[in-house]
Amino acid sequence: MTGALGAAATAVADWQAALEPDPRARRAFERPTARLREARWLAEELGVSAMIDVSDGLAGDAAHIAAASRVALDVDTAAIPVAELLAHYANRDLALNRALGGGEDYELLFTVPAGRGADRAGEFENKFGVPITRIGRVREGEGVRWLGEDGSPRPLEVRGFDHFGPQG
Repeated sequence: MTGALGAAATAVADWQAALEPDPRARRAFERPTARLREARWLAEELGVSAMIDVSDGLAGDAAHIAAASRVALDVDTAAIPVAELLAHYANRDLALNRALGGGEDYELLFTVPAGRGADRAGEFENKFGVPITRIGRVREGEGVRWLGEDGSPRPLEVRGFDHFGPQG
């Protein structure tokens, strides 16, 4: 995936708590960056097999990729890049939940054929100023399996935004 997650959701959570958000969080929410040039480069240079923007939260959008591609995803939760402004959270799980369920980040989650991409990550970052992080792998099956630091499956307490579910 590109970039880091959780900044925009942090602004929303602060507003809901009647707090003034960190300026970085506010900027992330008010001026999201659509990664169109980056998406085009990834498609042309790496031959992505699936890609989605993470505007509804990684938890939900990873499930969308798995379902649409008829595969399973194993996601290493320790590898998920969390926005720097969440680094002050004493509880990594709270920061991770904000990154997984918050949405409005517009980073790209994508899959590439095995063996492609790792050697081009530096080139991508130099060109766009945005890092790429490998957060998991594709396997046969269905759904998303969230893996803890020890590699064992862990329950996920958050879900991505559901446009057809109850709001609010």
